[in-house]
Parts: sequence; structure tokens; C-alpha cells
Amino acid sequence: MNNESIKSALGKLYECETDFTVIMTGKKSSRVNGFYKPFTHEIFLHNKNFRTDNELMYTAVHEFTHHVLTTEKGVRTAKCHTGIFWATFYDFLDKAIELGFYTRTRSEETQNLIETARKLQQEIIETQKRLGDVISKL
Repeated sequence: MNNESIKSALGKLYECETDFTVIMTGKKSSRVNGFYKPFTHEIFLHNKNFRTDNELMYTAVHEFTHHVLTTEKGVRTAKCHTGIFWATFYDFLDKAIELGFYTRTRSEETQNLIETARKLQQEIIETQKRLGDVISKL
């Protein structure tokens, strides 16, 4: 991947009126995987931090979310990771999955927990239906 291919992919998530630049730093950072400079509209990615393009795209989408919220949505808060940030970020990730340039990966343990939660939720729904039947007969 290069800067332009990353920018092109991000542009499919949201059509921005304010242009932005993607810059792979060629560096490794122990502090952050990337960052966004709102005054220059630059997304910096420490590409030496990533083993796969998928990991790189996750961070690119994260930083792109900052760009969209600050330039397109007018979100200006001291706290940069607000509820609106996470909601927008996960919407963008879902769209990136749909468009095929990001794949959600989960550990086997996490996947098993998700499946257990789904089964429990279904059991709760069925129990609530049975409870409703009993209450209506009372």
C-alpha cells in the first residue's frame, strides 16, 4: 500500500469537502500507531508498527475519523475520543469491511465469547416469550 491507495480507500468511506493527505512516516513508534494534524489536514501513519495492511487500514480509518469529525462535522472538544467519535469510527469500519479493504479479525477466544453471548441472548428472548405467555394466562 502507498499513501495514495490508502487515501483513495478512505475517500470511499465519506466524501470530504476538505482535502486531506496521508503520510506513511517510515518509522516505528512505541507511543502511537498514527495521528492526525487538524490544522494541516494530515494523517500520519507509523507504518513500521504494522505487520499487515489490515492493521494499517484500521489505524488509517481511525485517523480519518478525526479528520471527518473536525473538518466536516464541526466537532470540537478537548476530548478527542468521544461517543460520537467511536460511533462514527465503527460505522466507517463496517463500511470498510463492506467495501472489502478492511477485515475484522478476532481471536478464537473473543469469537467464542461472542457466540456464547448470542446464544444467551436467544435463550433470554425465548424465556421472555414464555414469561409473557404465563403472565397473559394469569
